[in-house]
Amino acid sequence: MGHEHVLAPEQRSLDKAKTVLQELLIKVALRLRQENLYCQRLVVNVKWTNDEGYWSEDRTFTESQDNLLLGRVFLEIWKKAPKKKPLRVGVSLTDLVYASQHQADLFDKPQNETLTKAIDVLNEKFGKGSVGFGLATSSAKKLTSKIAFQRVPDLSEF
Repeated sequence: MGHEHVLAPEQRSLDKAKTVLQELLIKVALRLRQENLYCQRLVVNVKWTNDEGYWSEDRTFTESQDNLLLGRVFLEIWKKAPKKKPLRVGVSLTDLVYASQHQADLFDKPQNETLTKAIDVLNEKFGKGSVGFGLATSSAKKLTSKIAFQRVPDLSEF
């Protein structure tokens, strides 16, 4: 489960690409929770401009659907990004597990999961991006679906 985005010319820097990737991560994590799934791996991929190829990095972790954990894992991955000019960026959550098969870890922090779900409820009630982790509200409100090639987006994604 993932999202990709081709960057506009003014977004083709590592700092701006990082912000877009964080937005995509929040969006896909919300889908994960809506579909009642947990993930065990986060994959970040970048296609560089000028035919400089691709870069991809991933991390595994205990089953989660928590924005805080996913955000920390993303930042750990992003530190390794080559210093090139990005053209397209994407995030994927893989190694999915249905909530009914979720095996909680002894050291899980359920308060993070509860907080994440509370934020989802507030954003559903007051509008996308009203509350969030670390993203400016104006940035989070731009989280809308574009053309989907592999699935039909849910109405709540717009």
